[in-house]
Amino acid sequence: MQTEGRRGKYELSLSPGAPLDAVDKLILVHDTLKRELEKHDLVVTMAPRPVAQRRQATGQHTHISISNTELSSNFLAGILGQFPGICAVCMPFDISYERVRPYLGGEIVA
Repeated sequence: MQTEGRRGKYELSLSPGAPLDAVDKLILVHDTLKRELEKHDLVVTMAPRPVAQRRQATGQHTHISISNTELSSNFLAGILGQFPGICAVCMPFDISYERVRPYLGGEIVA
């Protein structure tokens, strides 16, 4: 497991799982973090850049592993072919698109 962090910013890695199980786990972790840290007057956000003055932005991201290598090319082609629509759903906020530029990522779909 690889995680990153700095003052006020922490990365949590969740174990792999089937798609629906992984989403359920993600929602459980979000809700648990928000509920528990609120008890200590802390705010948890998964926003790409919760503090406007900070240049470096981070956000929630997902890694996908394909166990059936025979289908991997088809799967990846499908993802790339539908990428603009996927971005519309997975990047619903204007601030999400600030990271789509050279150096920060999202400049090329390949």
